Amino acid sequence: MRASIIVAAHQEGDRLWRTIGSCLESAVGLDHEIVIADDASIDGSVEEVEHRFPLVRVFRHEKRRGAAPTKALGAKHARGDVLIFLDGHCKPEHGALARLVEDVEGLSGQAIVTPTIAALKCANWTNDLAQVGHGYFLNLADFSCGWIGVGRLDRVDEGRRQFYESPALIGCVLAVSRELYHRLRGFDAQMRFWGVEDLDFGLKCWLMGSRILHDPEAVVGHRFRGSFDNFSVPLEHIVVNQLRMARKHFTLAAWTDWVSRCRQHHQGSVPDHPEGLWALAWNLFEAERVSVEHERSYLLGNRQRDEFWYAERFGLDWPQFGTMAASTEPRGLFGQPSPSPSPSPPPRRLVLLTGYWPPTDIGVAGDRTFPQPPFPEKTVSGHGMLWKWRNLQQNYMGSGYDVLAITPTFKAVQGYNNATFMGQPVVVPYWGKGTGTLMVDYRKTSTDFWRIVQELRPIAIMSFSRGRPNETWVLEPFGTNWARDQAVPQLLPNQFWTLELNYLNFQNVQTTEHWDKPYIGGSADDPSPFRNQGAIKYDPPDRTLPALSQRDSNLPMAAIVEAINAHFGGMDVIASIGAGGAGNFVSDFMAYHVAWYREWWTATNTDPSKTCLFSGHTHVGIFVEAADPDNDGETAVDIQLAELFKVLPKP
Repeated sequence: MRASIIVAAHQEGDRLWRTIGSCLESAVGLDHEIVIADDASIDGSVEEVEHRFPLVRVFRHEKRRGAAPTKALGAKHARGDVLIFLDGHCKPEHGALARLVEDVEGLSGQAIVTPTIAALKCANWTNDLAQVGHGYFLNLADFSCGWIGVGRLDRVDEGRRQFYESPALIGCVLAVSRELYHRLRGFDAQMRFWGVEDLDFGLKCWLMGSRILHDPEAVVGHRFRGSFDNFSVPLEHIVVNQLRMARKHFTLAAWTDWVSRCRQHHQGSVPDHPEGLWALAWNLFEAERVSVEHERSYLLGNRQRDEFWYAERFGLDWPQFGTMAASTEPRGLFGQPSPSPSPSPPPRRLVLLTGYWPPTDIGVAGDRTFPQPPFPEKTVSGHGMLWKWRNLQQNYMGSGYDVLAITPTFKAVQGYNNATFMGQPVVVPYWGKGTGTLMVDYRKTSTDFWRIVQELRPIAIMSFSRGRPNETWVLEPFGTNWARDQAVPQLLPNQFWTLELNYLNFQNVQTTEHWDKPYIGGSADDPSPFRNQGAIKYDPPDRTLPALSQRDSNLPMAAIVEAINAHFGGMDVIASIGAGGAGNFVSDFMAYHVAWYREWWTATNTDPSKTCLFSGHTHVGIFVEAADPDNDGETAVDIQLAELFKVLPKP
């Protein structure tokens, strides 16, 4: 069997069967089994899984043992060549589990692989992709730990995949080969209820000569919480687990120094135990001393690296030869009055690219030729300008920020043809109406937009749209809150933001592309945060401000224009700052929305890490094509991003 998905659980309620269902959906086509290792649950959660999913294998503790023994129980009965460990409150994204298996296999089973871990919102069972964790750190001085941004991890290329070396791991989701799991002696089955078992397993991996590699492309959601709500964790259990971990991995000098400082910080009292916390924990540790000494002998006799190597490799102050005595004041769990769950990952530092109409969308594919006068003949192949960012780009340009593009998908067609707009002849490309997310329909567009930005919560957002048939790159200074009955002169009353193009399509069939006028709807429907605002005069999209109000771009426009023109020398791409707003149709609609989101989100959140700091809109000339041999459009976006990163705070 290729893989075993091992789900460790205790009193999970309906989250357990939801986890199993999500695993089955994610692992479609993967040769696998699902094993539930249950730690003496009595809430009926395991029985519900057995009823819903009779093929799931279940193994149970009769009495509560804790996280490490439960994971070890699942591994003992697993039959797969690759073991994937998950907590009983996880939601893997589609294909995530199969990718983790491929990763382990592609690394010849010699590394532990961790995915991107998103915060799982259990109320609607969705992953919050705006709050994700990547790497994990471990401080050997006190076993404090926490998240590390991907920008601070070392990248390694293995075959065609990119990984990042993580100093430690969090045990909610990981993948490991059966062979490596057993060589590392697995999870310590003698550890108590909760804590440290994942740090111990990860440290064993590094010291025994293997690596912890993070694959950001695999995404698994995990339920984080502020306090334990389905069980309690005695502090002495965490101290015992720390003692076991330190004894197994530290040589004599480091062990002696560490124990001395640990004792000083755990002199507190414990209810019903007059001997105090340290004496209680030490007695529990001594009760299982034989097992820890046995594993210590194995690890120290077979490891390729020691704790001093680890400290130097990951930039730790402790331990260091000759400087261990009180060189670092312990932090973290030392001295905590009570244990708490693992911290949730920080909000994502995301820059979002979005917009409409080729050449800016990522969905256009196939050859496109422009032979129609008055345009010069020009043939390009491939995709739209933002194609490069259709998949999340981690730590782009080493900035510490991720970049993602979300745009509509357009028909893959060729050439120009004559069309009519409001009875007047115009020349338009065969690019049809967008479909899918952010389709070009004002009301649906606004609904999609608010859903996307509230889910992703970007720190900056830049929208793009098709400009004139030339090489211009125009940064628009503002967007306008247009409304009905405030149409440009050539449009009839009540038809503003209404567009009909009548033309022969690429199959020579008369076609009408119609963009419905808005509700106007920008703030009318879910999931807009302004959906309860009443109608106002002229019914503009933004009902919090009067019609014709403007919201400004705050991109570093002058710096962007200077950098683009310096790069292209006034040819291929010619950048400028617009003289007015962003037009009267979908471009202005988007320009207004991105500024609207920035101002709303910043006003709503006092936490600087959660605000949107920059937004703006760019009109891209039709002949600035990403599919050119020189990738001019893509290059211009890169330059614009580079200037943005200069003004964003360093993560």
